[in-house]
Amino acid sequence: MEYFMMRQDPRVHNVAKPVGEKVAMLRHITRDEMNTASIPTNLFVQNGGKAEFPDFIEDPVMLVSEKLKKVMSKYQKDAVFKTVVLIERETNRHEVYYLISAPRIDCASCETTYDARGNFKELVIDQDKVGHARIFFPVGNERRILVRLDVAESILRRHPYGVWFERIRVMPEEG
Repeated sequence: MEYFMMRQDPRVHNVAKPVGEKVAMLRHITRDEMNTASIPTNLFVQNGGKAEFPDFIEDPVMLVSEKLKKVMSKYQKDAVFKTVVLIERETNRHEVYYLISAPRIDCASCETTYDARGNFKELVIDQDKVGHARIFFPVGNERRILVRLDVAESILRRHPYGVWFERIRVMPEEG
């Protein structure tokens, strides 16, 4: 099976960037907290009235558009999505996005390499550890979301704006 890291397209330059104290709280929210915590529903973006709103925003908090939410919720039934509205004050533009929480899987194989801080230098997935998950966060790098090939293809068929996929090596399956 093939897997990809879903990334924000580096060619999109003026991405709507949520700002404020609410953003810091959302960066570290856990899957359990998404179901129980009071999630701020409005976040302001600061881009001088020129923000671009891609289908995937990676930083400072991971957000997906309605288009991606529809696809992803079909492939990973236990994924949790919470609505967040991004508001650009200068133009009064409002865009609906979703926080996503998917399973966290300790999927790193023995071939994974790490930097001096213990972060992934190159993630190599152990297929046996992933099981049947199609969308998940790798334990040790929860700021990255991984998707299986069928999910990536389904997303790409819908012509998303600002989504980039990086192929991740997979340790060969045994047998």
